[in-house]
Amino acid sequence: MTATVRLRRTLAGLRLDAGYVRSRRRLDHRLRGCPGDVAAVAHVWYADEWLQMRDRVLGAVEGGPVVLTVPDGAPLTDAQRRALEHDGLVVEVPNRGRDVVPFLHVAPSLRRAGVRAVLKVHTKRSEHSTIGASWLATTLEELLGPRRAEAVEVVRGGRADVVGPRSHYYPLTVALEGNRPLVERYVRRAVGPEAGRVLARPAEHGFFAGTMMWLSVDEALAVPRPRGQELRREQGLIDGTPAHALERVLGLRAQLAGRAWSMTVSSLGPQPARSTTEPEWFRPERRPGLG
Repeated sequence: MTATVRLRRTLAGLRLDAGYVRSRRRLDHRLRGCPGDVAAVAHVWYADEWLQMRDRVLGAVEGGPVVLTVPDGAPLTDAQRRALEHDGLVVEVPNRGRDVVPFLHVAPSLRRAGVRAVLKVHTKRSEHSTIGASWLATTLEELLGPRRAEAVEVVRGGRADVVGPRSHYYPLTVALEGNRPLVERYVRRAVGPEAGRVLARPAEHGFFAGTMMWLSVDEALAVPRPRGQELRREQGLIDGTPAHALERVLGLRAQLAGRAWSMTVSSLGPQPARSTTEPEWFRPERRPGLG
């Protein structure tokens, strides 16, 4: 990489960082006086998927704020964008870091507004896969189903820092190789001295695939926010980006402290760190050239 390219990337990264600072200041202003200590953050790329979850998300926060992060380039019409303004507080964000990085950048504003428990969702479609629609449906059923109010109270009351969908809790070893360098970087930044234990025995730890969950704002703030220089414009990659690495770090601190829970439509309780559940697409018989 030439000095000129490095300089351009550095300047582009600094502009991204400055843009997020401006967005947080505007959000701080709009959150003043918002009621309640429960909020939702939805990353909206597809309008149809947002409409699928809209009423349940708005109902889940008990009148609290709903923040909608909308990346530049999202395929939304002017009418759809105007409709979003009626649903929540729209925050325009760069198309970097998928749903995870924008969430981490709005978390400080939620803390300053007095929010304790936050629902994190996004409009996943996964054009490269056939499981996107079923994944979204089952995740929403678990997070916003009959045990939703109990999950809110568990996080709000400080008994857990993360409550995620049990059917999508996978071992940290799932797709680790394609993400290992960034996972190692962010794990070290997130959990410090305990990183060695996690990285040496990844099969003994897990993550909620897809990063949709209930969590405390404190847990969100514990996850490192990538600097602008670490982010590149999205190019349809299905692995190896900061967002894929952070997916495996979000909730890790809670897991190590025994404060990670999971839920289904009929149950709610502590989630053991170790998981033996692997997604079908990761099994050897489903991967070309393996098994």
